[in-house]
Amino acid sequence: MTGYKKRLHIDIETYGEVDLGECGVYAYANHPSFEILLIGYAYDDDSVQQIDLAQGEEPAEQFFHDLMNPEIAKVAHNATFERVCLSAYYRKRGLLKSDYIDAGTNWNCTSVRAAELGMPRSLKDVGDVLHLSEENYKLSTGKLLINYFCKPCKPTKINGQRTRNYYFHDVERWEAFKRYNIRDVVAEREIDKIELSYESTRESEHEMYVLDQRINDQGVAVDMVLIDQIINYVNTYTEGLLNRAKEITELDNPNSLIQVKSWLAKKGVMVNSLDKEALEELLQVASDKEVREYLTIRKEIGKTSVAKYEAMKRAAIYDKKTDTWRVHGMLMFYGAMRTGRWAGRIVQVQNLPKNSINDLALAREWARNGEWGLLEMGYENIMDVFSQLIRTALIPARGNKFVVSDYNAIEARVIAWFADENWKLDVFRRGGKIYEETASRMFKVPIESITHDSPERAKGKVAELAGGYGGGVEAYKRFGAERFGLDDKEIQRLVKSWRDSNKNIVELWDITENAMREAIEKPGAITKVTHGAAFRMQKDTLFLRLPCGRCLAYRGAGIQEGARKSEIAYLGENATTGHYEMIRTYGGRIVENLVQATARDCLAFAVKELMDKGYNIRFHVHDEVIVEVPENDPTAETEVPKLMADAIAQTKWGKDIPLRAESYECSFYLKQ
Repeated sequence: MTGYKKRLHIDIETYGEVDLGECGVYAYANHPSFEILLIGYAYDDDSVQQIDLAQGEEPAEQFFHDLMNPEIAKVAHNATFERVCLSAYYRKRGLLKSDYIDAGTNWNCTSVRAAELGMPRSLKDVGDVLHLSEENYKLSTGKLLINYFCKPCKPTKINGQRTRNYYFHDVERWEAFKRYNIRDVVAEREIDKIELSYESTRESEHEMYVLDQRINDQGVAVDMVLIDQIINYVNTYTEGLLNRAKEITELDNPNSLIQVKSWLAKKGVMVNSLDKEALEELLQVASDKEVREYLTIRKEIGKTSVAKYEAMKRAAIYDKKTDTWRVHGMLMFYGAMRTGRWAGRIVQVQNLPKNSINDLALAREWARNGEWGLLEMGYENIMDVFSQLIRTALIPARGNKFVVSDYNAIEARVIAWFADENWKLDVFRRGGKIYEETASRMFKVPIESITHDSPERAKGKVAELAGGYGGGVEAYKRFGAERFGLDDKEIQRLVKSWRDSNKNIVELWDITENAMREAIEKPGAITKVTHGAAFRMQKDTLFLRLPCGRCLAYRGAGIQEGARKSEIAYLGENATTGHYEMIRTYGGRIVENLVQATARDCLAFAVKELMDKGYNIRFHVHDEVIVEVPENDPTAETEVPKLMADAIAQTKWGKDIPLRAESYECSFYLKQ
């Protein structure tokens, strides 16, 4: 090994008794059963070397020094896995004094890079997209080998009742596993070379990746007392419901659809399904007392999910230094392929139920103390209370508080800026009320006549939320237009009224689509949109440069003949099927990508600004950051939102976006 090499490609194979997919890599690597079996690595274009730890080999000292050396780039596919697992390995041996190897020592992830280039994230799928031969990126038996060596096995008479397969149990299979590991290194290196040949994304994106990894490494504290109390209550409650269902039906398993269908048939009730909708329909028509009670029980069991609490419990790691339980790895960098937004993992913080009960703190205290009688008397639906308390299980460390700060109406502000919709920009700059102002223009009524409860304001809000990206009648329905008793013709008039009031935004859809078409038809040419955004075709990928310099990638972009006109299409993941295939797009949808990606960049710049100023960001959700500060900090609540706005105001590219952030303090996470 030599320190003169530039890139160190790494792939490891591991064993662990906990489910990696369910608990995440941090808890997986922290479990006592965890161990590294193989380390495959290669410097630059050198031949792949391998360390067989399962058979007693150990890495040389130089390998550890190179892992820590920022002058050597560490490259892996899903690099967080390698970094966290190697951290656990060297921490146990006393060589690593910190909890994790800092991603700032030049760790690079080809999976992230693939997403940035409009490709799927998995090694196999990237190999398919790049047309690498299977010999170069995956043995077809790879999954079988992983299941055999990397996970516990079921004890049987044939395997001597063992619960784990070691290398000596099948030497031939072990050699195949070692070849599999080596070929992964080869594949990752080939992918890295191809990805580096695209000069598309800013270097600061790697800086954001490093900050993201540091946030995930720090994790966020969770209230294990609250979590255990709720899980235990729900399990006991559900068990009681199941026991009563057994008494009613006299079935061994009242959850079995086959058994229940047979029982219902004897009662004269014929069913094909017992999903949520079917249960509601049956409850409306069923007259038999026992049938109604069973259906009510089944419906109630369907409400008793504690999945997110259980996810927190599985992923939590006890921190002896602070006497707290922490969940790590809740954020996935570049989780949304099209815009680069973060995605949630483990707890899915981007998709938590809202809290609306006024006395949330009291309900939380009762649940934490196991005061079930008080909860049952105080609330009509205790399961709904538990749902609203999920956020509150995320807590600051002792002696600290959360400051939650988010950008106000950021997408509406960004799209108005891109379109130079000046009346709307003026509303934001003077701190006006956008829904009221929109309604005033749409319905030609004085703004003074529009109150918070006015139907005009409600319709204006629906139009603002649904209209910006070319949404028509169906989009307005998704945002609640039908609750006003409007039929399709009336909703269409609402659509037209909003578009008449936002002509520049409507024009932006055409400007953007035309620029995209021109770039596809003239490879290499730069076609401008507005405010620094522009398209350019490079090789087989169309790039949309954002105002900050980051690029969105539309792989395989081209023009296809559609039913009514030629349409733009590109390769991407189908949101419904999950398949990587050609996806058709249009002006409004492209503008949505442009706006949401720019909003993401605003958040990214804010995260960097806050961390540079020493603030501990525990996690972030959409356009909101959750910062942990000392309880006696008197300035954070006002300083954090100011820094978020200033982070963009100080840039050349976004200084004119009228951003505003608002914040509040809390002793546990909640949505105010």
